Amino acid sequence: MSHRLRYLFGMTLVVVFLLAGRTEAIGQYTLRGCVLDDQRKPVSAVKVYVKDSYDFVKTTAAGVFMLTLAGPGDYRLVADADNGAPVEVPVTIVPDVAANRELTILLPLHRKDLAGVTVRATMTSPISDRNKAEVMNRIDILTTAGANADITAALKTLPGTQQSVSQDGLFVRGGQGSETQVIVDGLAVNNFYYSGAPDVTHRGRLPPSLFKGNFFSSGGYSAQYGQALSSVLVLETEALPTKSSMDFNIGSVGLSATANILSKDETYSYGGSINYLNLQPYFKLVKQEYDFIKMPDFIDVNTFFRIRTKKKGMLKMFASYTDNSLSLYRQNIDYSYRKDFYGVASKNFFGIVSFNQALPHDWTIDAAASLSANSGKYQLGQRDSTEYGNYFDSVVRNNSVQGKLVLKKRFSTNTLLTAGVDYQHYLPYLWVDSIKGEPSHTYTDNLGALFVEGSAEVIRGVNLRAGVRGEYSSLLKRADIAPRAMLDIKLPARYHLSFAYGEFYQKPSDQLLLYKPDMNFLKATHYIAGIQKVTVNEQTFRVEAFYKKYSRLPSTLSDTTTGGYGYASGFELFWRKKIPDKGLECWISYSYLNSKRKFMDYPIYTQPSFVSNHSLSLVAKRYFDHISTHIALSYTYENGKPYYDPGKPDALFLSERTRDYYNMNLSVAHVRNIGKLYSIFVLTVSNLFNNTQVFGYRYSDINSTVRQPITPMANRFIYLGAFFSLGIDRTTDEFNRHL
Repeated sequence: MSHRLRYLFGMTLVVVFLLAGRTEAIGQYTLRGCVLDDQRKPVSAVKVYVKDSYDFVKTTAAGVFMLTLAGPGDYRLVADADNGAPVEVPVTIVPDVAANRELTILLPLHRKDLAGVTVRATMTSPISDRNKAEVMNRIDILTTAGANADITAALKTLPGTQQSVSQDGLFVRGGQGSETQVIVDGLAVNNFYYSGAPDVTHRGRLPPSLFKGNFFSSGGYSAQYGQALSSVLVLETEALPTKSSMDFNIGSVGLSATANILSKDETYSYGGSINYLNLQPYFKLVKQEYDFIKMPDFIDVNTFFRIRTKKKGMLKMFASYTDNSLSLYRQNIDYSYRKDFYGVASKNFFGIVSFNQALPHDWTIDAAASLSANSGKYQLGQRDSTEYGNYFDSVVRNNSVQGKLVLKKRFSTNTLLTAGVDYQHYLPYLWVDSIKGEPSHTYTDNLGALFVEGSAEVIRGVNLRAGVRGEYSSLLKRADIAPRAMLDIKLPARYHLSFAYGEFYQKPSDQLLLYKPDMNFLKATHYIAGIQKVTVNEQTFRVEAFYKKYSRLPSTLSDTTTGGYGYASGFELFWRKKIPDKGLECWISYSYLNSKRKFMDYPIYTQPSFVSNHSLSLVAKRYFDHISTHIALSYTYENGKPYYDPGKPDALFLSERTRDYYNMNLSVAHVRNIGKLYSIFVLTVSNLFNNTQVFGYRYSDINSTVRQPITPMANRFIYLGAFFSLGIDRTTDEFNRHL
């Protein structure tokens, strides 16, 4: 089957799948209710959701909502309207469906009417990043076919992202993976991805089950965040669970166990997880591109403790440790009798303590501190029939400490002031033991930042957010001032028109600063305009156009400087639809990107090797009740990326293109109870059509006409697993967590 036929067949399959059959939600409970104001009149367009969850529904014109819950248990529902403070309501769902009655929520219109009502400590602006960015909760991530429970892989189905299947990170709107910052509870995570084989993208080290949700901003984000030229991915850890639980998993690539214990008075919880992956059995069955000496194995240990203070504050502590290693041979491109050797052993630790507390007079304080320690040992060499040659080791360490304090003051429903201080201490280290005896390199940097930001409704239906962030680096001996602003205008028929502007700075990479510490901050300026509509029946439609100007990019052509420059421009379309009572969700995203750069060793101004002009993703998920089975499909297309051909002159640098990228993914989950164990059996298949995917080429140093394609280690990945929950019925939750 040709690539174009597979492309058309894949799109057709997704559409037919969406239209097929009547469905209902898996083991779920649909809570029906109505939201009324203090005059007992229905209120429309009110967000209703479970507290600490990102998934919400909106009330209809009659004030009615239908919210799908995971199963029996105690919940706290939140009703949140634009013109009033959010209201919390306790709800208990019992196994007897007939005993669950419809719920009526009274929503006072003014703050003075809120006697006896609990108000959330978390303050958000009506023009916040969360409202404008695309939000994905862990259910979204874990039920997206092809994501394989990886946060970054799921986000690559959203507009603005590129597939980057041979490199780590989120490549957003013409930016490299290093231009996206991952934030956990307000603080940056260094080395978010595993270390592994060359020319292969790697999973994130932190699983989505640790987080209650995330929002991904593809540009124009808040002054609270820095050191990211393109985007931020903000993750928020779980608060207190509704029940204690123990979960186990056995699969084709490893084992895992998780415990989450809630105290009897429901004021604190503690627990942890351990996950062991060993790919040797799978690689023995499925031939890989590389010849592994030590098969990849990974061990992850996570611990957490959360406590609600007497004054309704929340203290959270979380620590994660990972250890992974592998070694392999790859055929040498110049000599058939020689193989290239590659080995890596990596250890990573990340620990964070965060605290949130509401203060008198509508103030809120958020404080957090973190420690990150990462070390990796890399081995490179060559092997022929008798000996190794050109063999050397390198040791890379990256340690950092960060602290952040944020104060928020709400003056009215739509007026919020945020101010804070951010401090980071860096200590990267590189040591190389080679034939030349190259010495070690290290540096120390203290990066401090101050920021202030305000948001308000300047006139009815028009909201403005404006802020500024200032940063200073002791290593660079330079400071930057980054102004940022966003304007949101409410239009008829539930449309919103928005504009954003901002300047964003980032230090050069450690690989450059270790050798050349006297560089400047890199800079990007964002201009964004968009229109969005979110309907009460769970449908989102958004169109956004952007222009991003790069300056001070790294240049290594003759000397290492920040004299590079570039731009990225384009537009994006996004449509998403949910039908909770039928267990259906789907979305379509399309991105057009035009970008050029002259940076690093580029001899001319040209389209970078990591940029595709056209990207399309289709995602669909449904549950078929009569066979107790959930099926999810995803389909991705990108046109070819530029690649380097050393046989071409400089004037034709990166003029060649790889073949177009097509990928169809499938996941199937079957639910079955075995005694007291609530069980789910899962099958996932990546690259269902077994397309040959080429991401670029490696060329010979001797003969520029000889090359090797850069491909996945195997065309297709298949996973089989079983998930068990002990003690309480967590079938739906486990299903959502592990797809």
